[in-house]
Amino acid sequence: MDISDWAAQLYQRKITELQDQIKALDIAFRSCESPIEQYFLMSYIDRWRPQAILLPDRSGYAFLMEDSGPGNDYISVFPQFALRLGDRNYRADFLFNCMSQEGRGTRTVVVELDGHDFHERTKEQAQRDRARDRRMTRSGFHVFRFTGSEIYRDVESAVDEVRTFALEGSKAA
Repeated sequence: MDISDWAAQLYQRKITELQDQIKALDIAFRSCESPIEQYFLMSYIDRWRPQAILLPDRSGYAFLMEDSGPGNDYISVFPQFALRLGDRNYRADFLFNCMSQEGRGTRTVVVELDGHDFHERTKEQAQRDRARDRRMTRSGFHVFRFTGSEIYRDVESAVDEVRTFALEGSKAA
């Protein structure tokens, strides 16, 4: 194979990889159910530059993976992640899973973003959200719940708070 053929093959492989990245990013973005979820997702992507990945075994599902650098911890972020806890089905706005490559452990964080249109408009909605949080906590998840106002005011702090907590857990375990 001459250098021209090699360059053409490499070019085509890179184009295909980029097209897959764009498709995965589009799927992740469109899976968000509210503007604050889209804002949170895109802020995480802009700040930490994870790789968007399509899951071949779950048709039309994508997630983000970030190599955190030193220590080779990996953070996977799943938008609209389906959870079955006992006899109930839930959908987390985001699930962050940080896994240590050195065998130290993992930490899983559920992120819920509460816009005023969907959460806590009534006492009953607030009670359902708190009961859901307790059920997830009893099942071993760490739950971070942010209001829409918190996200709009300082989305980067929210993203960093969740990411830092997930990374600390994989190092401490």
